[in-house]
Amino acid sequence: MGDPVVKGWCPGALKPMQSGDGLLVRIRPFKSRLNADQLAGIGKLAREYGNGLVDFSRRSNLQLRGVLPENHAPLMARLQSLHLIDDNVLVESRRNMVVTPFWTDGDDSDVIAARLEKALLDENLHLTGLPGKFGFAVDCGPLPVLSGMPADIRIERSAQGGLVVRPDGSDFGISVQLETAVDMAVSLARWFSDLKEIKAGRGRMRQYVHLLPENAEFMLTEASAEPAVMPAVGWVQTGFLAGLELGQLTAAGLIALSEKVDAVRLTPWRMLCLEHYSADAGLLDAIDGMITNPDCPLMRIAACTGSPACPQGWLDTRKLARDLSTSLPLGDSLYISGCTKKCAGQSEAFTHAMIAAQSGVTVYNKQRNAPFSSEHFSHEEFKEKTTMHIKGDTFFFKESQ
Repeated sequence: MGDPVVKGWCPGALKPMQSGDGLLVRIRPFKSRLNADQLAGIGKLAREYGNGLVDFSRRSNLQLRGVLPENHAPLMARLQSLHLIDDNVLVESRRNMVVTPFWTDGDDSDVIAARLEKALLDENLHLTGLPGKFGFAVDCGPLPVLSGMPADIRIERSAQGGLVVRPDGSDFGISVQLETAVDMAVSLARWFSDLKEIKAGRGRMRQYVHLLPENAEFMLTEASAEPAVMPAVGWVQTGFLAGLELGQLTAAGLIALSEKVDAVRLTPWRMLCLEHYSADAGLLDAIDGMITNPDCPLMRIAACTGSPACPQGWLDTRKLARDLSTSLPLGDSLYISGCTKKCAGQSEAFTHAMIAAQSGVTVYNKQRNAPFSSEHFSHEEFKEKTTMHIKGDTFFFKESQ
């Protein structure tokens, strides 16, 4: 196994991706929301057709892994009956959309999300040049909460409280009204789709946003509102934010959750917003993998799928994350990637990171009020150090002087 292969596109349900343990099937719930029947249905499908685990992604999607090719067609039929897939691959690949989990019935986020989703479902929409990872964020609360997640076009609040359509990579957006927000977002996406600079279906808005001033249609005049602090596990206006251990639940856990809620809203933070949940949060602790304590160290650890499920992974990232969680200092955070693609997170956002490659593992530590330091180990050396750490050695997380 050499350097990791960058696919340049995101799998879907209709167009899955081959991985180390079978097909990876990504489900994109409409309006980033699942009702109880859909939750239970996905849990049953993960157990029947997948590896029994359900992963929740930073794009507010969920993934089934380990699906055999011969099971893909019956899986699609079942997902269709749950109203969880699109009519065709073209529409599915275009409907990359994340909605704030804090919307309320009839507010701007709810209305805009419904209109944008309808627009993206139009098969005659001329957006054939959009890269596979191009996406939208609908984030129209008082302060943006989705600023840290990947998106190319954001519909959110301006510093003055109005609506703006903001291209990712710019601090300014285009002033719009509720009635014009979706049309402007689609127009901006069409501009990007037509760029001659886009090569081989790859590229993101922030790479080309500097070209926008050449187009008089898009006047970036409205400063965006300052983003809100990332939410934590606990009660929120729209229900209860429950954490997911390493962004994952078992099929049994998903089915158990479906018996306690009417609906959930997916988030990009390894949490689920349990819609209008009013029962005791402690009842959720019985569900394997669900976190109700905001101080749980696993809420400060992100890890990609890793080996053996990912053929490009050099580390069993999930096991390593659980082993190291017991000694992660309060206030510190850890990111673990099984290869240099660095899926499932932004390593620079964490105080500690471990990035694996064919040559070994590079460990990054950010001491307080100091830049990152790094040290590289062969795989054998890293394994020895990790074993020492699990036994109580503090190699990776030395206290600052």
